[in-house]
Amino acid sequence: MRRKTKLSKARPAWLTLLFSLLLVMLLSGCEQTKNEINSLDQLKGGKTFAVPTGTVADKMVLKHYPDAVIAYYNTVYDCGLAVLHGKADATVYDQPVLKNLAGKNPGTKVLEALLLPDLYGFAVRQEDHELKNAIDVTLNRIKSDGTYNKMIQRWLPDKGAPAAMPVIANEGQNGLLRFGTAAVTEPMSFVDANQELAGFDIEFAQRIAAGLNKKLEVVNMEFGAMLPALISGKVDFIGAGLSITEERAKKVLFSEPYYQSGIAVLVRSSDDTPKPSPVSDKRKNTKVGVLMGSIHETYAQKTYEDGAVSTFNTVADMLMALNGGKVDGAFMDHTSVREVLATNPGFKILDANLFTVDIAAGFPKSSEVLLKQFNDFLATIKANGIYDQMVERWHENLNSIMPEIPLPAYGKALKIGVVSDIGLPFATKNGDQWKGFDIELATRFAASAGMRPQWVDMPFGSLLPAIVSGKIEMVTASMMITEERSKQINFSDPYFASGVSIIGRNDQQDSALKDTKSFRIDDGTKIGILMGSIYEKYVEEHYPKATVLLYNTLPDMFVSLGSGKTEMCFVGQSAVPGALQAQPGLTILKKKLYEVEVGAGFHRDNDRLREDFNQWLSNAKNDGTFAETEKRWFENTAAQLPEIESRSVNGAVRVGVCADIGLPFASHQNAQFTGFDIELALRFGAWAGKKVELVDMPFGSLLSALNSKKIDIILASLAITPERSKEIDFSDPYYASGVTILGRKENAAASGKMAVLEDISNKKVGIFTGTVHDAFMARTFPNAQTFRFENSADMILSLKSGKIDAAMFDRITAGLVLKRNNDLGLLTDDVLDMPLGVGFNKKDVALLEEFNSFLKEIKNDGTYEKMHRRWFVEDAETAVMPAFEPRPAGKKLTVGVSVEDLPYVAVMNGKYVGFDIEMMQAFASRKGYNLELVTIEFPALVAALSSGKVDMITDGIAISEERAKQINFSDEYALFRTSVIALRKNLAGWTGQEVVAEQKGFFKKLSESFYNNILHENRYLMILRGLLITIIISVFSAVFGTLLGGLICWMRMSKNKVALKLASWYISLIRGTPVLVLLMIIYYVVFASVNLNPVVVAVIAFGINFAAYVSEMFRTGIEGVDKGQKEAGIALGFTKIQTFIHIIMPQALRQVLPVYKGEFVSLVKMTSIVGYIAVEDLTKASDIIRSRTFDAFFPLIMAAVIYILIAWLLTLVLDYVEISIDPKKRRLQIRKKSAL
Repeated sequence: MRRKTKLSKARPAWLTLLFSLLLVMLLSGCEQTKNEINSLDQLKGGKTFAVPTGTVADKMVLKHYPDAVIAYYNTVYDCGLAVLHGKADATVYDQPVLKNLAGKNPGTKVLEALLLPDLYGFAVRQEDHELKNAIDVTLNRIKSDGTYNKMIQRWLPDKGAPAAMPVIANEGQNGLLRFGTAAVTEPMSFVDANQELAGFDIEFAQRIAAGLNKKLEVVNMEFGAMLPALISGKVDFIGAGLSITEERAKKVLFSEPYYQSGIAVLVRSSDDTPKPSPVSDKRKNTKVGVLMGSIHETYAQKTYEDGAVSTFNTVADMLMALNGGKVDGAFMDHTSVREVLATNPGFKILDANLFTVDIAAGFPKSSEVLLKQFNDFLATIKANGIYDQMVERWHENLNSIMPEIPLPAYGKALKIGVVSDIGLPFATKNGDQWKGFDIELATRFAASAGMRPQWVDMPFGSLLPAIVSGKIEMVTASMMITEERSKQINFSDPYFASGVSIIGRNDQQDSALKDTKSFRIDDGTKIGILMGSIYEKYVEEHYPKATVLLYNTLPDMFVSLGSGKTEMCFVGQSAVPGALQAQPGLTILKKKLYEVEVGAGFHRDNDRLREDFNQWLSNAKNDGTFAETEKRWFENTAAQLPEIESRSVNGAVRVGVCADIGLPFASHQNAQFTGFDIELALRFGAWAGKKVELVDMPFGSLLSALNSKKIDIILASLAITPERSKEIDFSDPYYASGVTILGRKENAAASGKMAVLEDISNKKVGIFTGTVHDAFMARTFPNAQTFRFENSADMILSLKSGKIDAAMFDRITAGLVLKRNNDLGLLTDDVLDMPLGVGFNKKDVALLEEFNSFLKEIKNDGTYEKMHRRWFVEDAETAVMPAFEPRPAGKKLTVGVSVEDLPYVAVMNGKYVGFDIEMMQAFASRKGYNLELVTIEFPALVAALSSGKVDMITDGIAISEERAKQINFSDEYALFRTSVIALRKNLAGWTGQEVVAEQKGFFKKLSESFYNNILHENRYLMILRGLLITIIISVFSAVFGTLLGGLICWMRMSKNKVALKLASWYISLIRGTPVLVLLMIIYYVVFASVNLNPVVVAVIAFGINFAAYVSEMFRTGIEGVDKGQKEAGIALGFTKIQTFIHIIMPQALRQVLPVYKGEFVSLVKMTSIVGYIAVEDLTKASDIIRSRTFDAFFPLIMAAVIYILIAWLLTLVLDYVEISIDPKKRRLQIRKKSAL
């Protein structure tokens, strides 16, 4: 009974415990449910909203939730990540975009209720009711048969990314239907992983075209350009998540709504948990690079294995390590990735936006007043719109210019810590000029506070110590807010939100070259390398088991490759076209292995000269001179060195060059130096007022010559490397050179006929100089040979004569060409589409805005439509130019054109005609200008505009990033579409007789070689000068060596032990030293501080070497004379000297001369190495000729024949001397003459 009572008393304790556990679980669940947002009402109460910068999303949020906290982010994708990681409670945007984002990011969801409902529709021109009805019919059909629901599931899945584009059958027999879209609104319209246009709207457009049996052509453009393109007739209908609004409905006709959308809200979801970043699957055996002291370093060290994270002081060092394969990936701020990829095409994004963090300015803990000033300033520029302008300037545009910001003349200096190595869009430095988002932000703040910014550039890892120690007063260096940093410094309010991405090399999937299909580098592979080049170290590091063969000149290396002595060779990209043209048996194995920067080299104690060169280089880049020089040598195939006025008021500068490199860098033509490096040297000399002395020498001798002060500058396509930087100083980079691998064509099959665009991948393709086709060919078909032409006539002639296999034209121009030439045919007209614009000088913004306004006028009033139809739709050759009223009293407007061909600009009946001409005349007439048209070669148009020679340029000029760096472009006025044409007989489906190549005979080849190597460009003058130098060095070296050898012989036979010992050491030392080493030691070491003519140095060096051998000849000859001869002479009353001269020496010479002749001939041949010390002898002259002609046979044979003739002539002279001093031979010679 007692036990029962006890048990009954214990029961409430167990029940209490159980009840407590259930209560905790219930409360936990309620709390979780409470925290999760499921309705719009739960967003009240000061929630944080992430909104994309530059949109109206913030205004919409504040309209519905006035107490909301706004956090700005770069993109809607960054906003979604902020919500996912708890940095914001919600984000608002178009519902389909947010659904797509939620599907890809488990842990987020889209609320069903909409903040603002919206309808999507396709738009057509107001008069095109037929197409509008066809769209509505298609929409009703796909809704009724279930296709619409499948499209929703395909493009807007609840989880995961959208599916692939389906294949929709369409024969397209009823013509063409053009659909305009902006592929930036995933999932409605976007570019998929295969770089193809995809999305709900794209599929819908394809189904519309299939219903009409028309071929669909999708034109991708900016969102804001879609309505003007539709109204002007460039496209037939448009769509890209396009909202139906009253304002738009006044200009276009909308279809029935095909999707009910609206502004939705994305929040966190408890149904799923965020999955780890994709990079987590790649951590093992992966090496990554991070910037020292950055937040990336902390993240990477926590995420990756020990030893896998490498830290770098600068972004440049990190990218160099990535490029060299020392790391597999590099952490970068996502906003900086665009600039990196733009300047480093060998990189790609491996993981985008791993996480997003806020960026702010940093201040010392004691500077609360300055911090408050900055926060107030930041709020002000966000309110007045300046902040949005800065975001657009630096984070959306690639080629922004730092605006002028007035600063107080005598304000206090504000020390601001920045990092120039971070690069754009945040901060960069060019000379003394700073620019970037952080720079503009800090400058504006300093100006608002009445201070002047004083930039303190330092490595990123040094910023925190500098601000804590008081060396700087604030930091604006893309610094991310972290808890660790907040313990040491104060942060301002965030001024930007940056995502973190990882970039890697484009060849990441096949990091070793041996995995490529075109070639392998295995153990023992023979690789040709130019001696002293950076390729030598690269091969040693990446292919240590390969066999490296070093060459002094490029021609030698190419000849060895062609003859099979090597299997491949490394060479700079600029030398490739000439090598392939002269050596048809070579081919490109790797178009661009890696890229290096090229700079001028200077002695370490010559900072003044280096600074002068950098100043000149900066000036030349700013005034367009450098760009003009680049175009001359890298885009023109027949460039000539311009006349450059030189001054020598400040002395002379010795510039080391290497003519063996060949064009476009340096070469010999018409007995003169020419090339890119030569022009740079001459222009610098003219700027500095110094006389330029060009010193030509082998590439491998340049560094030694600079270090020994034989030369002052190296300008020889010298790559900037850490190893070289330890020995010499470099200028700022003036060129970026790619490295190409060449190999032989073996068992190449006869090329088939062309059927598709890809068939030009190994062909010779003609393009116009300076057009976008150049970059397109290099990027898309790196193995094709590209030939550049200045005009259509030359390119068509080359195409017909077989010099090129295909040619690229504008689509309309191609139609005119085919119309005039029946033997040509169209390979494809689906190649490349680029917008066209009119070019303006960057300083003339007012004229640009005036023209853009005019462009809108003619599009709205119908003038543009008439012009477009006249020149682009109807036959341009029969078009008649409308009459315009001239304005002779108006302001002069000079427009540069190139007169390429119709439909843009041509000359017919002595007058300019074409679309561009009519557009310019209409502009001048409406705006009151006196129009003057100036004809300029197409490649020179941009240079003419930049230099102010013309006000505008136009002639079908495609808008490209490269050109936009130098000039401003108007709004797009037409679309440039490329076609490829070829001879009909080379196109698939054509049959006819093949052309048999002309077989040249031996004598014809010999005569051509003689002309190319001797007569062309007066190259025989180089041979004659080289021959003279060889004879001078040989004769004077022999004389000097004979006299010195006699002295050494006397010392060697002397009874003085010191003299005897010295002579013995001399002979042993000189005979044991290679003559090339001796020559370079004397030139670079012995006479390092003496400015002695290299020819004199060569005479001394060869004379010293010759003396060592001659002295032993003399001693042997003297000792071979019987001692009784000396005693007899003395007995006859001769002195010792007289006895030696009249008795001993004649007998000794008879024994010495036969050996002396052989040694003299060897001396003549030894002089062939003097090219190493910048002497242009016979051998050097032949090397220069070979570097121009790439002819391995004729120059070498010619040099050999000349050396044989020299030796033969010198032998005859010595034979005559021998006969003169030998009575027996003299009597024998007399008998032979008597017998005759």
